[in-house]
Amino acid sequence: MRVVLLGPSVTSLWGNGHVTSYCALMRELDARGHDVVFLERDVPSDAADGDLADRPFGRTYHYSCIDELPVRFADEVRGANLVAVGSSLPEGIAIGEWVCDTACGTTAFYDMDTPATIAGLEHGDCTYLSPALVSRYDLYLSFTGGPTLERLARSFGAKRTCALYRVADLVRDRPCRGDPRWILGSLGPDLGELEPQLEALLVEHTAACRIDQLELLLAATA
Repeated sequence: MRVVLLGPSVTSLWGNGHVTSYCALMRELDARGHDVVFLERDVPSDAADGDLADRPFGRTYHYSCIDELPVRFADEVRGANLVAVGSSLPEGIAIGEWVCDTACGTTAFYDMDTPATIAGLEHGDCTYLSPALVSRYDLYLSFTGGPTLERLARSFGAKRTCALYRVADLVRDRPCRGDPRWILGSLGPDLGELEPQLEALLVEHTAACRIDQLELLLAATA
């Protein structure tokens, strides 16, 4: 398959919470023999950072403005089996309209900011997705599952919804092996005021794991 992704930077970690998921998806799709292209908007601060620029998988192309897309990448979009536009993409509404007008394969919106997206749609201030555009995409992929998917279909007219949760890049962010100090961990951005709740959850779960291990040990020696 040929897959085209349009989203925030995939070559820089600077202020970009989506890059890990995109990199992991690109790596695994490439490993399975699929042709993966990422179209990235040139942002000076990201370009200067460029800490993930050299990757042995997929293809990444940069564009400086939306007018370049139909000139340089129309063939890539027309020839793709899947074209996915990501959330938080600058000028995402205009880009999404162009993708839906141009693509011959499946079009999708990949939302890694679903709560903020829904709030923006309700208040009319979402900068990367409009209510009218939701129903134009063939598929709505959300990092949030459950009843939210039903709400996207019921309230905003999404044709088909599916959970595609954020993922960890286990090549870059692999766990420490052989270190008995770590049983459970979390990969993600700075959670700020939510950090105490996460810490409590991890400690509670770790304690439960220890109890389970003790029970197994006792059962084996009984």
